[in-house]
Amino acid sequence: MLVKLDLDRFQTVHTRTAEHLDQHDELNERLRLVFSALRELPDLMPQTVQKAFSGHTFPLLQAEDELRSCIALAHIGFYQYAIAGLRWVLELGVLSVYWDRADNAEREIQKWLASAANTPPKRGILIGLMEIPNVARYCEQTKLREDFDTLYGELSNYQHIKGVRYSSHHHTPGTSVQFNADALEAWIELAFRVVCIVTTVHLLKYPVGLQDTPVDQKFGINPPMGGFLNPWQADELRSLFEAEELAKLQAISDGDPDAQALAQAFQGRPDITEDQLEEQFLRADQRLIELQGFRAWLRTELQGHSSDHSDGESERNFQMRVDKLEAWAVERGWIEYGRRGPSR
Repeated sequence: MLVKLDLDRFQTVHTRTAEHLDQHDELNERLRLVFSALRELPDLMPQTVQKAFSGHTFPLLQAEDELRSCIALAHIGFYQYAIAGLRWVLELGVLSVYWDRADNAEREIQKWLASAANTPPKRGILIGLMEIPNVARYCEQTKLREDFDTLYGELSNYQHIKGVRYSSHHHTPGTSVQFNADALEAWIELAFRVVCIVTTVHLLKYPVGLQDTPVDQKFGINPPMGGFLNPWQADELRSLFEAEELAKLQAISDGDPDAQALAQAFQGRPDITEDQLEEQFLRADQRLIELQGFRAWLRTELQGHSSDHSDGESERNFQMRVDKLEAWAVERGWIEYGRRGPSR
């Protein structure tokens, strides 16, 4: 006998979830910040030559993937699973810093990355994090360690189903999923606490994240591979914290000599000029045309360009750019196909 999934029921719950979030701006904003923070944090992780392609970013990127899955589960009413999955987000998020506590994640992570070593236990992770001076300093001023312990234990109760309270039955009694506003809001609050802790340890390990490093203004579309945040990205992370917490994090960043040196060197660079930025865009377009051919490139460009919403000057500039790149592609024989040849 085949088990038939009630997809209509999932859609109904999803619709009610969307309606509830639309009606509660503060709740919706909290959820947006949760996902936004994990999306921005990878840009803060250093990408030195030694670290390139080492897999050292895997824990944080996987944490983002797990959070996306938790969001999907919560939206369709699987609250217990969505909450239990947050323990993976918490573990992976702090492991990202744990492996790099001595600035050598590219070596320390390899056995675990290859599934040849177990994930460190909670106690081992905490001991490792305390080796980072800024983390130890912050823990002296706050209850970060206690908050981590409490949250980890609470999420573990859901993973191990510690009785009825931590089961699916508690949130959705009956035989089918259903919308539960209290459960959704409880999940969002737990997700927010998880992401706050993950963000905190990253900002303590890489305190330059709270300094003024205008990446786009200095580098255009060819920024450093990692290690810095744009001001708007830093502001997104700041939005997670209460004023007192943020003041402590900012004070540690402002007092960190390495963060100050990096920020000063960054700010000492000249801003990219309009001509340099235009040249960057041109080179990027040429690389795409070289790979796939002009016509394929143009189809993609036209999908993202609407003359209905462009003023006359913007439309003329767009057409001049297309004409210039078409002439360049004709000279190299890349109108129909790029170096890859016909797609199969």
